Order: sequence, then structure tokens, then C-alpha cells
Amino acid sequence: MKTSAKTQSIRTARTPVTMAEIAAACGVSRAAVSYVLNRVPKAKGLQPETVARIEQTARELGYRPNDAARAIKTGRTRTLAVFTPPLRFESNILVVHGIALAAVELGYQVKYMPVTADKAAAKALIDVCSGRLIGGAICLNLPRPLLAELDKLSHQTGLILAQVGDGFSDLGDFVVAADHMTGAKEVINHLVGLGHSRIALLLNDSVYSSSVMRLEGFEAALNTHGIKIPASRRKSTYFDPDIVRKETLALLRHKQRPTAIVCDTDPVALSVLHTIQSTGLRVPEDVSVTGYVNLAFCEFTQPRLTSVEIQSEALGRQAAVELIARLENQPSPKTSSLLPRLIARGSSGPAASVA
Repeated sequence: MKTSAKTQSIRTARTPVTMAEIAAACGVSRAAVSYVLNRVPKAKGLQPETVARIEQTARELGYRPNDAARAIKTGRTRTLAVFTPPLRFESNILVVHGIALAAVELGYQVKYMPVTADKAAAKALIDVCSGRLIGGAICLNLPRPLLAELDKLSHQTGLILAQVGDGFSDLGDFVVAADHMTGAKEVINHLVGLGHSRIALLLNDSVYSSSVMRLEGFEAALNTHGIKIPASRRKSTYFDPDIVRKETLALLRHKQRPTAIVCDTDPVALSVLHTIQSTGLRVPEDVSVTGYVNLAFCEFTQPRLTSVEIQSEALGRQAAVELIARLENQPSPKTSSLLPRLIARGSSGPAASVA
């Protein structure tokens, strides 16, 4: 469709362009333009040709939503908050990237708010959202105590609270997470298929839902195969390299040394890999090692690390689309199942023969 003379005259006449001017250029009501540009459900009652004409005319005229005017009318800006600890790993960075991409495509912006794990930080986060008229926030990799406090305060202020990547289903308004149950089962099935039954688990802190969810998957698969893990081969590492090394050495000195060590994060697996090799044992000939998330360094360890790949950017996109739909009072969009995928590499091999 070529730009009409009427559209061109409006474009050069003044800025910013208003919905009334778009309506006049299209020969429709201002309400129809509002339905389309604000993506409200009533837009579905318009003819597809009308919707397309309104959208194209808005682009031609250089229309930009007036966030200040919207805030006066609705009490909210087109802004999403993202609450997250420091982004140390590319998986979390990709989640935030996905959030930002979807937000921009839907006419929103993102306010990144780095936080500490202390639940006392919750009030400050909620206060910032209230002061800036932010109606929704996405929580990434937050511990349960902080999430619980945010959940309580968000109910008081009307903030829509989402969790992404992992999440406690009893907190917040909704969760967009990978199917960690499936991913964890794939790890155990892979190792059992290689002949392993003497398996150890090194887990992060249970205040993080990802560790809770992955543990449930590990245990479900182990139960399916009739394998029981004694307490001496189930350890929490709290993401602390010194604790990881200590617990790994204890496992290696165990009378019944495990033939495989399963880690619920790649950084822990990397520390385990280095610790095993420092003792003179071989990976995977003596002990297999697996991680989870499939961070970039998995391709560069020696041997390369077996891990579970998560669609991090897609998770971020899905969370932002869902949150914006709720903020706009639209039906929740259909979402795809984001299944993790096991990437088997050189760090896992046939079970060693042990006494």
C-alpha cells in the first residue's frame, strides 16, 4: 500500500501523531485505532484488512505510544521490571535478552533491577515499581525467602509477579520454566544406559527452585531404575567452590566410590571435573561427570562436559509475552513446551569396574 496524500499531509503537518489523526487517515473511528494499537481484545472484532490498514498507517506516520498519557489514564507505564542477582552466567543473560526482545516488539521497555538475596530487598524493589508506575515484574533466579516477601508485597500493591527459568509454583502470579523434570531424567537415563548404578548427586541450595525441581527429576528417574542414593552420596554445595572440592574429595575417598557424579549446575560440574583430575583419576574412565544448563564453557573443558541444554532466550520471551498479555487484559497466549535436551559429550562414559 502506498502512502496516501492525506497520510503524507498529516505526517508533515505536526508531531507527535495522535490516534485521532490515524483514524482520520484510515476512515475509521478513534476507538478502532485504540483497540488495534493498544492490542485490546476488541480488536479481534475488526476486519483483518482494517487492522492491517491501521497498523500500516501508524507505521507510515511514525506513531509512538505516549507512555505519559497512558500512565495518567491507566496508572501504569509500558515498563517491565526484571529482578535478578548479578548476571554471572550467559544462560541468565540470554533470559534477560529474550525478555527485552519481546518487550520491545510489543511496545514495552525493561527496567533491569539487580538485587541481593536478602529478603529485606523486597520492599525497595516494590517501592521502585510503585513509584515508577510499573505494573509487572519478572523474577529470575531468586531464592525462596526473597520471592515469598515479594509475593506478599505484590499482593498489597497490585504488581503482577512472574518467575522465569525456574520458580516456586505457590508464589507469584505465574511461572515460565523449563521442564527440569524431563531434563534431569535424561541425565540419569543416559548414565544408567552406560552401566552406572553407583551415582552421586551434588546439588545447589534448596532455596533455589531450580535445584529443587532438578532433584525431583533425578530422584524420579533413579526410582524408576531401582537405584537408591544413600545420604553419603547426596551433597549440597551452595555454589561454593571450596565446598564442592571438599565434597568431591570425600566422595572419591568413599569405600564405594561413585562411578558417576551428577551436578545440577555446570559451574559445580566444572569444579568436580578439576578436583577429580587433580587426584590422578580420569574422567570418564574412572568417574563420569555431568552438568546442567549447558553453558558455553562445556565445549572447552577437557574432556568436554556432558550437560543439559535449556532454551534460555525462549524462556525470557515467553515470560515477557505472558506478562504483557496480563497487563493488557488480553487472553494468555498459547505457549510452546520448552523441553531441555541432553548434550552427551566426553565427560560421561561406560561405568568403571569397581569393587
